[in-house]
Amino acid sequence: MRKLFFVFPLLLVTFCGSIFSAVEALPSQEVETTYYSNASKTKVVGGSILSCYGGFKKWGKQTQYKTRFISPCD
Repeated sequence: MRKLFFVFPLLLVTFCGSIFSAVEALPSQEVETTYYSNASKTKVVGGSILSCYGGFKKWGKQTQYKTRFISPCD
């Protein structure tokens, strides 16, 4: 019976710790990135978005030629 009193609190702390460590803050701004094939930025080849709700989507190709649009999350 004594063993149970020791093991149960240890399991409870481990379980609660894993729940709280999984919580992450939402971003403070939304970031949209558009990637282009060359420096003239006339042909879009990819993009990504980090939304205010924490979602992240990426498509196409990433290059060094890019534009970013950043807006605050309300």
